[in-house]
Amino acid sequence: MLKRLEIDLRRRLKAPVSLASARAPLAEDQLDFTTRQRLTGFTTAERRNQWLRGRSALMAIAAKLDIEPRLAALNPPCPGISLTHGERISIAAGISPAQGIGIYFGSWRQIEASLLRCFLTEAEQEQLTVQSNFTRLRLWTVKQALFKASAVNRGLRLTDFEIDEVAEITGRARNCSRANSQLRCTSFMLRQGLLSIAIED
Repeated sequence: MLKRLEIDLRRRLKAPVSLASARAPLAEDQLDFTTRQRLTGFTTAERRNQWLRGRSALMAIAAKLDIEPRLAALNPPCPGISLTHGERISIAAGISPAQGIGIYFGSWRQIEASLLRCFLTEAEQEQLTVQSNFTRLRLWTVKQALFKASAVNRGLRLTDFEIDEVAEITGRARNCSRANSQLRCTSFMLRQGLLSIAIED
C-alpha cells in the first residue's frame, strides 16, 4: 500500500518524495546516547512506544534516502525529512536533495465549522462551498503539513499559510509571511484518516 501511495505522491507533486512506515517500536539497544536520554523523559508506555516507533520510521526513511542514519541527527525538524503518527503506525516522508517537507496524519474525527477561522484565512473560508467534515479535516491536515514543510515557521500560525484553491486535492500554497514563498501539497484518504504531504519549492 505504501509503495502505491509513494508512486501516486511523486506523480502528484512532481518531486522525488519517499515514504517509510513503522508499526513496531525501535529496539532500545539501537538508540544512541542522545536519543536514549530523550526516551527517559516519557512517562507513559504508550508515549514511549510511539516515540520509538517514530525512530524506526526515521531509520527506514534514512535508508531509502541513503543518508547517515544517526538518530540524533534525524530528530525532527530535520532538513528533507518529516514524521507523523497514526494510532498504530508512524510514517516518515523524505526528499533528496533536502528541501522543506511536511507530513501530517489526521485520524477521523469531527472538526466543527466554528474552528475554521483558527486555521483558514478569510480568503480560504470564502472559497469554501462544501462544508463537509471531510473537507474541514482535509484542510486541517494540509495546513499542518504546510507548517511543517516551511523551513522558517517559528512564531507562525496556520493562518500564515494560504492554499490557492481549497477545493483541489493537489495544489499550491504559500507562506504569507515570506515573499515569493511557494509550496505544493496533496492529500490521501486512508482507512484510519487523512494523510497530507507538502513540499516547499
